[in-house]
Amino acid sequence: PLSAAGTSDPRWADPDGLEIFGGDSSLVSLEETTPLQVFLKGAEDAGRIVSGSYVRLFLWPLTVWDLGSTPCSASCFRLEGDPEGDQPCGRFHTVECNGEAIVPNGQVNTIKLRLPQDLDRPIEGLNRQRILIEDVTMPLRGFFPDFLGAEVRNPSDLRPSYVRSIGDKLWRVAGD
Repeated sequence: PLSAAGTSDPRWADPDGLEIFGGDSSLVSLEETTPLQVFLKGAEDAGRIVSGSYVRLFLWPLTVWDLGSTPCSASCFRLEGDPEGDQPCGRFHTVECNGEAIVPNGQVNTIKLRLPQDLDRPIEGLNRQRILIEDVTMPLRGFFPDFLGAEVRNPSDLRPSYVRSIGDKLWRVAGD
């Protein structure tokens, strides 16, 4: 097992480090082309989230999701008072985005993001970032509304900090 994040490692703000948004009446109804949208908020002080940090989104319920081998696409935007703002987090707003299995050779039920190497400022306190994730393979089965689990790790992909999302819940109607 990995050692947990220390005081100088990237850490989530607790309890609002990851917020799902973009839904209607607190629900994001997932259809084939629905993007996932989240706000990232790091701890203040030395625990802020820095360039090149890794973020994993654990898609609940884990047994329903299987992203396969198709990469997703993700973009990062600064929030300057406008949650729909489109200022990139760095020179570019592209974020590395891939699926990952929690268990070796198992279902791919985690989205692994690597933040840009050139974030114009760390993610901490009021300095939140908006991540837009697209091209996610949706589950074939439906599921009840649920949050996400999220982990942030340092640029060496070590020292995890975990939080459960707040905000909207994700759900899917069977067969959509």
